[in-house]
Amino acid sequence: MADNLEDAVLIGGIFTAMWAFIRGRRKVAEAAQATAAAAPATPPVVGGFEVAPGFENPFGTDPFGLGQSAPYTSDFVNSFFGIGGGQAAAPAVDPVEKDWLARTLWGEARGEGKAGQRAVAAVIMNRVASRRYPGTVQGVVRAPYQFSMWNAGEPNGTAARAVTEADAQFRSCLDVAEEALTGHLADPTGGALHYYSPTAMVPPGSVPSWAKPPAKLSAIVGRHHFWIGVA
Repeated sequence: MADNLEDAVLIGGIFTAMWAFIRGRRKVAEAAQATAAAAPATPPVVGGFEVAPGFENPFGTDPFGLGQSAPYTSDFVNSFFGIGGGQAAAPAVDPVEKDWLARTLWGEARGEGKAGQRAVAAVIMNRVASRRYPGTVQGVVRAPYQFSMWNAGEPNGTAARAVTEADAQFRSCLDVAEEALTGHLADPTGGALHYYSPTAMVPPGSVPSWAKPPAKLSAIVGRHHFWIGVA
């Protein structure tokens, strides 16, 4: 009799535990459904990884250890790993480089409008990118006998050093310099590294010694002729 009672108690305990387990699972499922129903339709982006509604991000909110306030998005992660989708930030502009470029544009092409200023800026930036020239704007424009306005005693260079933003043409040159140094300048010269103005040649109608084959005329913008393939 005692054995039967013990068996009945044991079986009852098993059924009770099973019922409690089933009820617990049911409550967990109901809670998960309620959480999913309340979640937004589009999975949120947390820490740069898409997370399904109702589930925590297994990587945490700061997967790269850069600080909780860092703006992690999928674009950030894509750009971090070199995957398309994110827009690269514009490069910071060196104010000294911008000033030298703008003053050179003013001295060389202030009467040419933005089209002519952009063309001269393109030549300068092409030289910066070329191994044949210094790797900075200042180095390119101040190289001996390259941009005559910067030659010692040249009145045009003296005026360019003194010009301020009160001058509308200088403000235009500053805008073009900003375009060039942030990579937003389209090259209208076809990659030219040289240019000259036929109207400024002495005697009139003469041609620079370098503007001969294999050099080729690549563009004419305003009063300037632009050349490529110069030895």
